[in-house]
Amino acid sequence: MGEIGRFHDELSFIEGITEVIRSTAERVLESKDTFDIGLCGGRSPEALYRRLSRERGMTGRWRVFFTDERCVPPDDSLSNYGMIKRLLLDPAMISPERVFRIRGEHGPETAAAEYQELLEREASQGLDLIILGLGADGHIASLFPGSPLIGERDSLACPVLDAPDLPRVTITPGMIFRSGRVILLVRGEEKREAFRRFLERKESALYLPSLLLHEHEDLHVVVIF
Repeated sequence: MGEIGRFHDELSFIEGITEVIRSTAERVLESKDTFDIGLCGGRSPEALYRRLSRERGMTGRWRVFFTDERCVPPDDSLSNYGMIKRLLLDPAMISPERVFRIRGEHGPETAAAEYQELLEREASQGLDLIILGLGADGHIASLFPGSPLIGERDSLACPVLDAPDLPRVTITPGMIFRSGRVILLVRGEEKREAFRRFLERKESALYLPSLLLHEHEDLHVVVIF
């Protein structure tokens, strides 16, 4: 496993993540024109997105993708895209032409097929950086405990019909492992037990999906409780 950064206050937590993103982007942009980043939903990254929205110099060459989405319209309060648009995309003035969202309103099967096609076209070799949050149950993206997608390596995006709340679309482990760097956010006291299990590595990824990330060659874990 890669680096683990442990922080004790919100400001240093956010600045630590921002610096990892900045250094990754600078390295990638030395050899290509755009920086492809996959963003997650949830509460853990909200303060980070507010912080990144002030970095227009850094985000000017980003292409933004999404790790997962609920099957709701983009203006729904549960939409990951809607949250990220409000906190980051609009304030940073990231052009819609450089934003590749999951169209969850089309339903899980259709939206997943559309995103699969989009990823094959725009990012078939993976993204430069993916940001994932750790769920209290150990899930990442919309890969939940017991999911048949835990072993999926060929497809890049799949429907999730048995999510705890609403049907979703998620990127797959196959997409995660094609991508250059992963940042795992561990934020909140309710994540402490899942993080302990993640570190101990005594279970199967089928029951704690975040364990998949131990297989990634460039993982950065950032932690605040």
